[in-house]
Amino acid sequence: MLGSSMVVIPRFGFRIHVGVACEQGARRAQLQDAFMSVPELGVFAVADGMGGLQAGDVAAQTALDEVRVAMASDTTHRIAERYFEQPDLDSRRRMLERLRRVVERAHSRVRDVAAERGIADGIGTTLDVAWLVRDEVFIAHVGDSRAYIVRTSAVLQLTEDHACSTTGRFAIAEPSTTRRQITTLVHAVGIGEQVHVDTLLLDLRRGDRLVLVTDGVWAAYDDELALGQTSRQGDASHAAGELVKLAKRISFDDRTAVVIEIGQRFVRHSTNDSDAMAHDIAPLTESALFSGMAWPRILVALSVAVYVEVEQGQCVPHRATGDRVAYVVLEGLVKLADGRRLGSGATLFAECLVGCDPTGEAPICEERVRAVRIRRDDFREICLSDPILAADLYRCLAEHLGRRLGR
Repeated sequence: MLGSSMVVIPRFGFRIHVGVACEQGARRAQLQDAFMSVPELGVFAVADGMGGLQAGDVAAQTALDEVRVAMASDTTHRIAERYFEQPDLDSRRRMLERLRRVVERAHSRVRDVAAERGIADGIGTTLDVAWLVRDEVFIAHVGDSRAYIVRTSAVLQLTEDHACSTTGRFAIAEPSTTRRQITTLVHAVGIGEQVHVDTLLLDLRRGDRLVLVTDGVWAAYDDELALGQTSRQGDASHAAGELVKLAKRISFDDRTAVVIEIGQRFVRHSTNDSDAMAHDIAPLTESALFSGMAWPRILVALSVAVYVEVEQGQCVPHRATGDRVAYVVLEGLVKLADGRRLGSGATLFAECLVGCDPTGEAPICEERVRAVRIRRDDFREICLSDPILAADLYRCLAEHLGRRLGR
């Protein structure tokens, strides 16, 4: 199946071009992938029913149907409208929480369907949901389908696979890891009493391509660079078709790709808006990673960053989405292994950006922490694309690491 449309989304600042491709795998008795494209709600999603369980196709479609109903509700509309009119940190957090609740509803509904059908082992599906509001995309993720952002200067894998390695240990799949090397999912919609939902948000700009794909697509590509090159071909519809077509040469699995190209801006927000970004200027400019840099240059560097939140009591991981990562804390408090406490503006795991693993135990959040996360590969890619920016970033990085070594 192929689909394409140029649309205007309510409460979103850009026109978009959407392309969709979905094909049944050669060795599949039935198509267990499903997708959703609802521009009037600003919602797009992919789901991959678990082939090892009964009625994987039912699980995928049930989850998407429930997401669509919940996203069309008055409650969701009010939360989105409030964020559109007043994009402060509280309304941003409500957006993320709403998206998490929507996926939890889908989880409950899939479990109910399994019970109604008398399927003792249950049914399950991966689920990735993208919600476009203002200039951002809010993403909810469960399983091992993936979301990427494809930019001129970088390709970012936004989501982390919820997968267990062949050794039985929890593992973050590297970009080149194929589905054949993974034995099972750790989290899936419909499986278990509770579902673990990752949420994140990313600022969008003209020319970005947001790509949602099931594992039948991403596992067929050697790395993010190859997937990104295909995702940039032609318009969004052509790119989605090519992603699926090229994956067919290697993958026998079902294959689904949704490509959303961010087009021309047609809504300009007032500079007097209480935008959440305004609250982040101080911690970012004060961080060791961007010390002494002009704000416009910092914004360029942040094109490869994503906003994440880590709950109170949880450890801050130095690996995510298949690579080492660093953080700049925007809000909250973390406690280091040596007892020190760091808050707004702190840089965590800077050494990861030059390929070194940190020593000692991971920091623990004493409060919920909101931060920007930068992955090593993406940091390196943005530096390669802009030598002047690279000089500033590596200067800051060297000075920060030097101070730490001298402490």
